[in-house]
Amino acid sequence: MSGAGTNFGGLSEEAARAAGIRGKKSTFKEKTWVNPSRTLYITNVPPGASTDQLEGLFRHLEGFIAFRRVRSMCFVDFDEKQHATAAMWKTNGHKFKPHHDGLLVSYDKDDGEEKGGWSMRQRVEERQRKAEADLSRVLYRCAACSHFCFKLARPLSALPERRTDGSRVVETATDLVTMMAVKGGQKLLKSV
Repeated sequence: MSGAGTNFGGLSEEAARAAGIRGKKSTFKEKTWVNPSRTLYITNVPPGASTDQLEGLFRHLEGFIAFRRVRSMCFVDFDEKQHATAAMWKTNGHKFKPHHDGLLVSYDKDDGEEKGGWSMRQRVEERQRKAEADLSRVLYRCAACSHFCFKLARPLSALPERRTDGSRVVETATDLVTMMAVKGGQKLLKSV
């Protein structure tokens, strides 16, 4: 297989032949270059293929993170570009039925590492970071009325103590996450 529309994984046709790599039908138009990414874009999905069948094709591959199907196309996230590339070569052209032309697998052009996009993998990682940060934060309420006062990045007991009156020093730039209080007299606080 050679000529227009044939993809040799970034190698010249001669280098690919020397390495024993056969060219595969490109998913995109002839002159469109898609940078390697950790997310694969799958098209030409046969109408009868279930989401479980499609995900099962990728789930066992090294570096698999997530799979999502959007109508007649799919996106598969991997932990490294090398794993995505290996998966692309392994699954491109896969046929679920004998009369099917086969899946067309390529890199996702909107993966986002270079362009600032937002893939499923990035959403999952961001959610995990926020959840971990929230676990270490401490919420304080007024002891008298139980209204929310503020949220700190670390417990009051971990903050520096003033020598003069024994009160705790809260650095607004580093320790204070949220505050819903007004200037006033001394208040009793309770940790929630």
